[in-house]
Amino acid sequence: NSAAENLFGYPKDDVLGKNIDQLVPTSFREKNDGHWGSPQEDGNETVSGNGCETIGKRVDGTTFPIQLAVSEV
Repeated sequence: NSAAENLFGYPKDDVLGKNIDQLVPTSFREKNDGHWGSPQEDGNETVSGNGCETIGKRVDGTTFPIQLAVSEV
């Protein structure tokens, strides 16, 4: 949405269909690995809707605290 575009600085076409990891610094990806989604036996991924506190990364590389929640659409 436009609020996320303004907050992170990425145009929607640069993030649609891509892994959410590009919005989180590398050091925080490992900390949250498995929290955003985990594979099931059928190969599908479960997605957490509860969210977590982490650090977001803007397109210019600056970081900021965020509450991140992921859900299937």
